[in-house]
Amino acid sequence: MGQRGRESFQELIDWLKREYMEKMAWVGEYNMEELSELFCEGICGTRAFRSWEKGNRALDWEVRKRIVERLGIGMKDYESFVGYDQYHKWKAKMKLLDSIVKEEDAEELLKVYKSRFVNTCKQEDGELSAVGRIEAQFCLSMEAQIRRGQGAGKEELSKLYGEALALTVPRVDAKPLIKRMLCVKELNLILEAEQYRREGERRDTYLEVIKYIEQSGGDRWNSVLLYPKAVYFLCRCVMAGAVEMDGDWGLPELHRYCGRAIELLRESQRMYFLWELLDTQEKIQRRMIEAFMSREEHQRAQALQVQHRQVLQWKECLEELYQEFGIRKETREYCFLYVEKGVFCYNDVIRIRRIMLGMSQEELCDGICSLRTLKRLERNQHRTHEDIVKEMFGRLGLPGDLIRTELITGKPKVRRYMAELRRLTGKREWDRAEELFKQVKGLLDMGVVCNRQAMIQNEVLIAWGQGKLNNAVFESRMKEALELTLPYEVMFTEGEKYLTYEEQICLMNMMLTMDEQGKEYLVCMRRLEEMYQPLIEERLHAAVASMYEFVMGNLSSSWGNRGNLDLADHFNEIILRGCLWYRRMDSVEVCLYGRWWNHAERVKKGIPTNIKLDGEKELRRCIILCEYSKQYFNAAFCKNKLEELSGKERLIY
Repeated sequence: MGQRGRESFQELIDWLKREYMEKMAWVGEYNMEELSELFCEGICGTRAFRSWEKGNRALDWEVRKRIVERLGIGMKDYESFVGYDQYHKWKAKMKLLDSIVKEEDAEELLKVYKSRFVNTCKQEDGELSAVGRIEAQFCLSMEAQIRRGQGAGKEELSKLYGEALALTVPRVDAKPLIKRMLCVKELNLILEAEQYRREGERRDTYLEVIKYIEQSGGDRWNSVLLYPKAVYFLCRCVMAGAVEMDGDWGLPELHRYCGRAIELLRESQRMYFLWELLDTQEKIQRRMIEAFMSREEHQRAQALQVQHRQVLQWKECLEELYQEFGIRKETREYCFLYVEKGVFCYNDVIRIRRIMLGMSQEELCDGICSLRTLKRLERNQHRTHEDIVKEMFGRLGLPGDLIRTELITGKPKVRRYMAELRRLTGKREWDRAEELFKQVKGLLDMGVVCNRQAMIQNEVLIAWGQGKLNNAVFESRMKEALELTLPYEVMFTEGEKYLTYEEQICLMNMMLTMDEQGKEYLVCMRRLEEMYQPLIEERLHAAVASMYEFVMGNLSSSWGNRGNLDLADHFNEIILRGCLWYRRMDSVEVCLYGRWWNHAERVKKGIPTNIKLDGEKELRRCIILCEYSKQYFNAAFCKNKLEELSGKERLIY
């Protein structure tokens, strides 16, 4: 059951580095040795970086992360395992971000964070270490957001953002951005510093950031984090002047940029600066329609009017939703850039997993380390060498990489294919999913257990969706996939649980064909709830958002079907508010539909309720949001429900 981790993450870094160098070498201004220095410029010395590349020394977690981010790797779907000290720092950071997002008093949290993780990072010469500069940049960035919310002036904010940027990007104007290697956090600071620039903002700076994002070769998730903001800043800057219908920077050019940004958000089911972009696009379209009509270009005007109505509909729907839940419609903060998802403490994971599997400490550490080392590790009293942790992970049925995705591979295109495969299965496009599945499988090392597990569960899900498997075979095959790394029986024991993302997906798929009213299903529900409840209580929801929405969204529906409508609404609201706060569209329409369904059930059963919902209005809103995020299967479902209401007296609950 154990599996030794491959060097897949390092392979991925090496591949991206080579790709970047090949793309930049044609400029002719750098040789390969000089290009290598771009990877650590402003962060750490080239000697330390090259030593890490060769595997001769370790770099601090924060430094490694920044280098990875500069390589254009979005950490959205990674699971990362860190020691207890790094994990406590991560928790402190997530709680600070959550307070800023929710516009709570975050000053004290920032003060404590700075005293613990910045002031302690000074070297003998009094200068900040590489880690210290990264942490100081984070703190200055957070301070600027807090002070902006308190009404700070342009000069103060310009100073804060300028100081933050200079910590890792010295002399930003010394050379074009495309000749640098920057991550989205650094590019964001460039945007913020520009909008508060004492001499006034410059269109060309925003355009340079946009071009950098388009040309840098980073993954799609990195682009969606910042491209919409850069486009909005560009449009706002240009439209502050006199923008004409024609010309190099006329309305059509801005319209195209807005359209690209909105489309990127739709594809990614995100809402970063979405309201601002829709508002801008709606104004641009209105002016363009007026210009077309004045020229008697009626056909062009009519075509644009169709788009205009759609944009206006999306905008008004968003405004209603944010107003209803008391959340600001504008994207005023950018904490989503700093949210680190899927971070786990390997000390806890080792202890929990060992107990889950009924393994003694002696059995786990035999041939790996001393019993004393393991005991201290499980008590968070000892920092353990990563090689020891990897060996233990293998013995516990876990992949050996401490930074990993669902698949062990050094091929970036496999990650892109898997993201598309998840999208296709989510939309029930089974035949297209099957074709893509075959491509992915052909690119993987199937001797790696977690690869085989992921491929089995996807193959079984697709075949079941196509009607090729009955429920009994489907559940049996999913159990087979789960038990490649974890015995199913452990779900029926009491106590803490740790399941990898892939194991959770296998379990959730098994539950699709279980009797929802049965004991087995209820036990699985309880275990999954127990896994996530501590994270919700500690306000770490944003750090597990995707899996929480997938797992608890399904369980919310199940609780509703079992008649526990209050619990279903409770989980629904956590998910819905989390989506709105962190500008995610993934589960908004599903939660709105679930809320309406629960209230409809209360009315049918005579259960008192304090609020009224207009069934037709709620379903139409669900349809609008489904179509925005291209969830056409869900849109069709809601349209069918709406048709069931047609011809009847309008239902208000």
